[in-house]
Amino acid sequence: MAENITNERNFNLNQELDQTDLECLERFNQSLQYYNATRYLTAEETSKYGYTSGQIFSITVLLPLILTFGLLGNFCFIFVSVRVKYMHTVTNRYLVSLAIADIIFLVSAIGPKIWCYTKSPLHGDDSPLGAHGCVWTFFLSDTAYFASLAFTTLVSCDRYLAVCHPRNPRSCANFKLSSTQLIISTWILACVLAASLTPGNSQLVFYCYKWAPISPYDKWPSTIRYCLPSKTWMVSYALGLQTVPFFVSLILNFIFYLSIVRGLDGSIKRLSQKGSRMSHRDTRVRNQIAKMLVLNGVVFFCCLAPFEFISLFHMVASARNEYLIRNEKAKTYITLFARVLSYINACINPVIYTVMCDRYVQAFKYAFCSPISNACRNNNNTNSNTSAKELVHLQTLVE
Repeated sequence: MAENITNERNFNLNQELDQTDLECLERFNQSLQYYNATRYLTAEETSKYGYTSGQIFSITVLLPLILTFGLLGNFCFIFVSVRVKYMHTVTNRYLVSLAIADIIFLVSAIGPKIWCYTKSPLHGDDSPLGAHGCVWTFFLSDTAYFASLAFTTLVSCDRYLAVCHPRNPRSCANFKLSSTQLIISTWILACVLAASLTPGNSQLVFYCYKWAPISPYDKWPSTIRYCLPSKTWMVSYALGLQTVPFFVSLILNFIFYLSIVRGLDGSIKRLSQKGSRMSHRDTRVRNQIAKMLVLNGVVFFCCLAPFEFISLFHMVASARNEYLIRNEKAKTYITLFARVLSYINACINPVIYTVMCDRYVQAFKYAFCSPISNACRNNNNTNSNTSAKELVHLQTLVE
């Protein structure tokens, strides 16, 4: 530890220390973390460490809206899936797990940014998180990320099997049991992968600055902390482990989507030859659900793609000891745009469900309307026989 500290310092210990150095050394001794000597900055250099107007708008307006909308939407979908009986399907089990992963991601990714903004005027300052916050914040967001990749792929695989290889109804109970085991295994694997990335953000490093002696910089704290890798090679490892599963999942889902489209085309041709009215209704329901899930997957990967490509290029650039984007302002806004897209991805799924599939709209209406409105209850009683038949029929279709 002492050797590392000595290597990090950029000033001569024999020179006289000013008050900023003494305060920084005192905090360093209390925290027992890596310490970097005081840097003296001009007003122009100091301004770069604060929040820009775009970042302030993002953290105070955009991100809270995304967080609120995402939490409400995903919690509503979970409530509907639990309350409405015909929503108890294998596909919806995966979608509920995906909604849980989205909730965890939104809270662990957006929450700390808002918290740090309220506690420190310095952009990127991880001091409010503390050493434990560095570990848990990234662990939860990484776990949710890996889980969302897996559950999106599982949903695509489930719809592929339903369209291209329909199951025997007698095997549904056994498949539900295996789907539960698969969901538990997915969460365990996501936690393991996320845990392997924790050294990439586990070191809380101290930096000391002496800001320009003008307002508002004279009121800024003299220290700033960053959650950094404990080893330099952890940067490339973390970027690689983040991007490789994304592209593997992207390829698998593309294959599933292509097979689903072909399977639906073949199913429509076969049923049109038979001319069965019930079969045409079955086809319509299956097509709606399959198209909804394919669109859900396409939006998922389109929203994550910008950030993943940035991570991929950054991994290549860091391996060559080069800079991906030299312009700091451009780098900030490009990264912000990619991150906002990933946040939107975590809250857009319930919107797709309700827009693309009538049955999900009916489920939402039934779940939120029936326990509150007498009119809804009367309407449900009037159409009870028809609704019961449709619920049973739908359950056989979506399984």
